[in-house]
Amino acid sequence: MKMRKMQLGKLEVFRTLGAIGVLSMGVQGHDVSAADAPAAWRKVLTFDVMDPARDLQADLGNGRVLVADHDDSTGWDIGVYKKPRRAESPNLLYDGSNQHGPQPWQVYAWTMQEATFPDVRLIEYGSPQRRLKIVLTGCEARDLDGSVAFSKGAVDVYAAP
Repeated sequence: MKMRKMQLGKLEVFRTLGAIGVLSMGVQGHDVSAADAPAAWRKVLTFDVMDPARDLQADLGNGRVLVADHDDSTGWDIGVYKKPRRAESPNLLYDGSNQHGPQPWQVYAWTMQEATFPDVRLIEYGSPQRRLKIVLTGCEARDLDGSVAFSKGAVDVYAAP
């Protein structure tokens, strides 16, 4: 009988620990949402998706530069690079685990039309961990002879402090 009471006691301990774990997860979730408040982000770049420029840049500090490269056939590739940026410089947004298929920092008309990614994209990268937020506003796409192109809209890129 004592053995049975001891097992029930352990079960109660595990239930309590489980409840504490759930509560701490809730607190962590609250901290994350507080960090996502507008005051926690700094707007570093804004551009119209129809902008004819090929290369828009913004200084992120800490020896990093944000670059939005425009390609008429697809849209915009957003990257973060160490300064000075060279042709062979790797995009720090690639985490190395998945380099196939569309990526959330690629602002392409067809991925927007197919809702591949949400209009607000949070991206973590680097060491120490840094964050970007890419926000598509009022973006629309149209079909053009078998391909898809932007017809209007803007992109805002924010960096977390």
